[in-house]
Amino acid sequence: MAYTNIPYCSFAQVVSALDLSTSAQGNDQAWIEGELITEAQDAIDAYLGFSFQTDGTTSSPATRLYSGKGKYMLYMVDRCISFSQVLETYYDVIQDSNGTFYSGTPITRDITADCGMGPDNQIPGLYLRRKSGLAFYQGFQNYKISGVFGRPTIPGDISRACVRTVVSWYKMRDTNYSDFIIEGMVRQHFDRTLPADVKEILNHYFPRVFRA
Repeated sequence: MAYTNIPYCSFAQVVSALDLSTSAQGNDQAWIEGELITEAQDAIDAYLGFSFQTDGTTSSPATRLYSGKGKYMLYMVDRCISFSQVLETYYDVIQDSNGTFYSGTPITRDITADCGMGPDNQIPGLYLRRKSGLAFYQGFQNYKISGVFGRPTIPGDISRACVRTVVSWYKMRDTNYSDFIIEGMVRQHFDRTLPADVKEILNHYFPRVFRA
C-alpha cells in the first residue's frame, strides 16, 4: 500500500483567506489546487520530516519490518495507529569450521497477543512492549508488524499553516517574486520558503527531549 494524499487545506479556505473575487477564483483555481496547495503541503512535510497521512487500513493493513535490539521496547520509525499482527522470526545462521555461513530454516511465531503499544493513552504509538515482560531479542528485520501507520488526522493548526503558506506564495506573484515591497511606509517581506509564523506552528511538532 501507499500513504494517502489528503490535502491539508481546501481551495475554499484559501479563497476565504485571500478574499478573492469570483473572476480571480475561476482563473486561479487550477493553480491553487493543482500546484500551490500541493507544494505547500510538500514543504511542510519536508520541514517536519513526516506527513499527516496514513498507510494501510484495518481491512488491508500495511507492514513494517523492524530490527530487535535486545530491549524491552521496540521503537517504530513510522508511528503506529493500530496493529493487527506482530510476527517474531528467528534466523538460524550456522558457521562451519571453514568459516562459511549457512542459513537454516527461519522459525516464525505470532506474538500479537503479547504486545501492547505505548506510550500509554497516546495514538499514534511510538513503540511496542511485551505484556509478558520479555525483550525483543536482537536481530536484523526480525519483527514484522502489520497495521495502520502514520497520523490519523490533520490538525487544525497544520491546515492553517498550509493556508498561510499558500496565501504567501500566491501574493508573491503580485510582487514579481521580489523579496521585499514597500507600501507607503511599510516594508513587507515575502519569504520564498515557509513563512516565519508557519515555522513557529510547525516547531511545536518536533519531539522534545529533557535531560537531567
